Amino acid sequence: MKNTRNALIIVFISAFTMNVIAQIEKWTAHFNNALIFSSPRFSDLNQDGTFDIIIGGGNEFSPTENGIMAINGKNGEVLWKCSAPTQIYTSALFQDINRDGVEDVFIGGRTGQYYAIDGKTGKPLWKFWNKGMQFAQKEGISNFCGVQFIPDQNKDSLQELLLSNGGDPSAIATNRNRPRGFICVIDGKTGTILAKDELPENREIYYAPQLHYNYGQDSATILFGTGGEAIDGKLWEVSLTELMHNDISKARVLLSDSVKGFIVSSVLSDLNNDGLLDIINARINSGVSLVDGKTKTAVWEQFFPDFESYTSPTVGQFTGDETLDVFVLNAHGTFPNYDFFNGVIIDGKTGKIVYQDYAGLMQFASALSADINTDGYDEIIYVQNHFDPISEAASCQVLVFDFHNLNTYCLGPVIEGTVFSSTPSLIDINKDGIFEFIFAHSNSFMSNTVFSEVTLLELEWKNLKPTYPCFLGSDGNGIFK
Repeated sequence: MKNTRNALIIVFISAFTMNVIAQIEKWTAHFNNALIFSSPRFSDLNQDGTFDIIIGGGNEFSPTENGIMAINGKNGEVLWKCSAPTQIYTSALFQDINRDGVEDVFIGGRTGQYYAIDGKTGKPLWKFWNKGMQFAQKEGISNFCGVQFIPDQNKDSLQELLLSNGGDPSAIATNRNRPRGFICVIDGKTGTILAKDELPENREIYYAPQLHYNYGQDSATILFGTGGEAIDGKLWEVSLTELMHNDISKARVLLSDSVKGFIVSSVLSDLNNDGLLDIINARINSGVSLVDGKTKTAVWEQFFPDFESYTSPTVGQFTGDETLDVFVLNAHGTFPNYDFFNGVIIDGKTGKIVYQDYAGLMQFASALSADINTDGYDEIIYVQNHFDPISEAASCQVLVFDFHNLNTYCLGPVIEGTVFSSTPSLIDINKDGIFEFIFAHSNSFMSNTVFSEVTLLELEWKNLKPTYPCFLGSDGNGIFK
């Protein structure tokens, strides 16, 4: 135990003796009594020419005034807040359903909470669940996950929501008796269910379903995963048509795991240049797989004994050939106890591991990738979390890893708190050609108080073309074309 403690102290100290590149902390928005698991999304809500930030927050099973927050991109001031009876953790989607010229916000979280919110005022336009939360589980309603709209299904000229619902946050890890989840299509205008079916094999779900068109524009196909941290599961696909007929019983299996499930969203990209999207999936049970979009078989797989994976893969040009590569963050230990995380680079063409090393603590947020120095190779960017066992203080700092040149440096100051599962973003927020870095961090790690902050760092990177600039990529759905 003493050796482990000393090793952690050394890692903590050395992590912050790297080269530090000074960046300007332009603003920080502070929110009391709320954790932030949601990743930031952007829309110009106040019509001033600068993107504003929309993000979800709150605490599990506890009402909060900071359920959904809209932050002015220019100065960090709060444009509006919407309260919620429990934690909101999905990332926002946008479409203008009240036809006022401003995009409205679609976001959700635990225990039946999903909202359409007026982008101008922050007032709910509809709520999926209007009854008390104590009645939700009794009616088979649990936690919502979703990352994208799908095309209009009821001919009202508005997109619909593709969502999953499942999970039991009160269940202990060893309890295999979990409620059966479902996937559904919800009317974007009214919040009512247009189509729904329960999952195969009576499994739970945490995976946010994704839509692709590998079989043609008239054959929209849903990708979804089942199982959990301690429940076996599979990665499936089923046609949107089947779901719209309320029957996914003939869903096809792509990957399976006999021990644990498929929780995090996949990344879809044509790695073998055959015109079809291949599927890159990281599952809880230490596995990363590439599934060929044509044959539906695994091209390569890597397994990491004694590790588990909770983050969606990050794609980028790390090795220099014509194929994108894969970066993942893996947790050492078994749910819910993890002592450190590793960062791993996998050659996208061969499936071989080309890098693996320590990557901090509590790394449940995905990394970003961008060619910062314009040398044809992407750098890996993420917020690395650290814990000082002497002071028992948690802190974090933005880290940039240039694998091609084997160079690591930090951006901006060391900040109190921990980035949990909120993936940061690279965005040219005011459209001046220079990118900003935006991330959310919370101080609840071994703290008696709870608060969260959203920070904007003003960078010096001009003409940047990020490969993976935010959670699930440029379009927020994991699809790279």
